Amino acid sequence: ANAALTSLVGDLNSNQVNAENARIEFQGVTVERSSNTVDDLITGVTLTLKDTDATLDTTLTISADATATGDKIQEFVDKYNAVVDFIQAQSVVNEDGEAGSALFGDSTLRSISTGLRSLVGSEVSTGNSAYSLLSQIGIDTDRDGKLQFNRSEFDEALADDADAVRNLFTQEDTGVSALLSSRIESYTDSVDGLLKARRDGIDTRIRQTDRRIEDSERRIEQKEIQLRQQYANLESLMAQLQSQGSAFGAVTS
Repeated sequence: ANAALTSLVGDLNSNQVNAENARIEFQGVTVERSSNTVDDLITGVTLTLKDTDATLDTTLTISADATATGDKIQEFVDKYNAVVDFIQAQSVVNEDGEAGSALFGDSTLRSISTGLRSLVGSEVSTGNSAYSLLSQIGIDTDRDGKLQFNRSEFDEALADDADAVRNLFTQEDTGVSALLSSRIESYTDSVDGLLKARRDGIDTRIRQTDRRIEDSERRIEQKEIQLRQQYANLESLMAQLQSQGSAFGAVTS
């Protein structure tokens, strides 16, 4: 039995294949990876190596997915317009001409609306002045501040200069996405954001109003006590006068 086991181990060892790293020559440079899946060579691209023929040349053509990119832009436009709709809904009056919302005429809301409109109209250095504004890639602003997306115009811009279109949104610090993120953070920061400051201001006004109400209630209570005392004194005086009048009538009769 031991001899058979030894023979089996020998056979397995003789047939053992040592694993090797996958090798790929990319732009004249040989790159090795422990897996056949390479996802850190080209940003946003995953390569799956299947052929071991070192003489085989493969040409990769990488282009923007216009459909998927357009869908993302449409989603951005829709969400932006939803914010604009909410802001506009706060400025509606009811049938009696009265404010229909607690935020009617709110200065903070107006500031947010103005800031967002300014942001989507700002110019971004994209490397191509022909595509440095959203309006140049098919995203225009209407009279109500809402965005309108012309998909065919966007597809043309993407096909002409995908890098510039990408930079318009993703350029570090100055791209539309970076500007939006920075602006939203300035609004929503829990320490010193615009909404936090506004909420703190409203809370302060509520406390001040509550104190004024309490002061007024105390004054009213003190006035009530004073009036009750005066009324009691008046009743006592009237009783005395009535008693004196009765006594005077008895004497004269």
